[in-house]
Parts: sequence; C-alpha cells; structure tokens
Amino acid sequence: GTLYQVQHENEEYNLDKINILQDEFAYITPLISVVTDKLIRNVYENHKSGSNGKLLIYANRKGESPLSRCYDCGLDLLCDDCKLPLVLHKKENKNKLSEVRFYLCHHCKYKIDINNEVEITCKHCGGWRIMPIGISTGSINSHLVSHYDFLKKEKRNTGVILPIFILDRDTASTDKKVNFILATWRAEGGILITNDIGIEDRSVPDIQADYSIIISIDGLFSIPDIDIDIRALDILHNINRMTKNGVYMHTHLMDTSLIKMIKQKTNIYDFIKKHEEKKNKLEKTNKI
Repeated sequence: GTLYQVQHENEEYNLDKINILQDEFAYITPLISVVTDKLIRNVYENHKSGSNGKLLIYANRKGESPLSRCYDCGLDLLCDDCKLPLVLHKKENKNKLSEVRFYLCHHCKYKIDINNEVEITCKHCGGWRIMPIGISTGSINSHLVSHYDFLKKEKRNTGVILPIFILDRDTASTDKKVNFILATWRAEGGILITNDIGIEDRSVPDIQADYSIIISIDGLFSIPDIDIDIRALDILHNINRMTKNGVYMHTHLMDTSLIKMIKQKTNIYDFIKKHEEKKNKLEKTNKI
C-alpha cells in the first residue's frame, strides 16, 4: 500500500487531510482552541452570506457529561449495579420551555431524574458537590452555545442564527432519525456535533463538511480493546472522507503509535502489519 492508502473494505484508507494539534496549542476556553474559534466564525460568516457552509465537530462520547465526580472525596458517580460511570444527560421538555436533566447508566439503563426536589449526593462520603467533567457531544454543544451569541436560539437574538445539530443515539435513536438530521445539516449547513454514528456510511449521499474538528478522541484509548488503534484509524478515515478541506485533531496522546504514524507520515500498511503482529503475539501469550 502507498502512503495513507491501504485497502479498507471497499475503499482505501486515506488520512491525507488530518492535521494534529498539540495539546499545548493556544486555547480561548477549555474546549475552544484558536483553530476551533476560527473555523466556527468562518462557517458563520459563510452562513450570513447565504451559503450553507458546514463544520463537523467530533467527540467520542455522547451525553451532557460522561463523568461526574465528587469534589470532596474525588470519587466518580457510579451505577450501583454495574459500577460504571453514570452519564449526565440534558434534553428539552415537551413544551420546549425548560430542560430535563437526568443521570443514565449506558450499560443497564438505570436512570436518576434530577429536579429541585432530588439532591444527588456521593455514595462514598455523602458530599453534595458533584461536578460534571469530561468532553462529550452535549457538553460541547452547551459550551459553544454559551460562548457564541450567534448560536443562541432566543427571541432577543435578532441576528443571523447559525444552525447547530447534535447527532448521537440520544438525539437519534433510529437510522431514520440519523438520516433526517444529516439531510437537514446538508441542506441548511451549520455545525454538526456528533460521535461515531454521524460519520458511518449512510444512505444519505454526498455529505461533506468544509472542515472538521476532532475535539475528543483520547477517551477511546482507555477502552480495554486490543483493536482500539484500528477502531480509531477507522474513525479518522471516515472523518477524512466526509471533509472537503482540512481535519484538525486535538490530542494529548502524542506518543501513541497511531498519532506518531500520522505525524511522521509513515505507511499505514506498516502500521496495521505491526498491530497485527503485536496482537498475534499477545493472543499466543495469553493462551499459554
């Protein structure tokens, strides 16, 4: 295979538009880098001129916040049965005048509704200072809407509103809903914040963002999966395929084999070959 071109099912791997942004790159806010800000403002100016410029923002976690941590003892809020993190979610009420917030276990679907009468406390120390942390589709949306006036869909906002869409299994539980959101984004332009389901091959054809930003992919590498590098490679390939111009990727994991391969522009075929050799060696070791 040639550089950045290795057979990937019915097409070839291609990462030619991926640009790695180092973790010390200048940030305006904890989630908005200088590059992110520039691209968001670019697509807004594009939208004001009557075009339907599109920006794709990828995060590998859904929900409002993938983790909630006790400020007093430092332990995470976990599902009683699964011992896995409870994920904070937020959605509009049916009347769209208020928001409903709840914690959900993505494994067993255990749910805790949050309202003024229910106080969430730490099961370990009893503390009530529970802090949402982590990067997810929902937290990115909330952060952007609070930072940019032209994303606020409020009556007092008389300026041009840039459309912003969230696409994950909370906002689109069926493929029909996924395709509807993608088709609307294609027609109207604006910002699409999505996780894996927004970048998979779909029946809606020819959708490409002008630019893409990968705000969060580092969490993938904490998953105990021997093929996680290949899964991450698939994600980057799909985002590259859906982008006309540049893909800008934020990461703190500059020493991982995948990031090194992209930075050094080494051959993807060699990277996959080394991965398979390492995988076979580990599998043989575990059998003994």
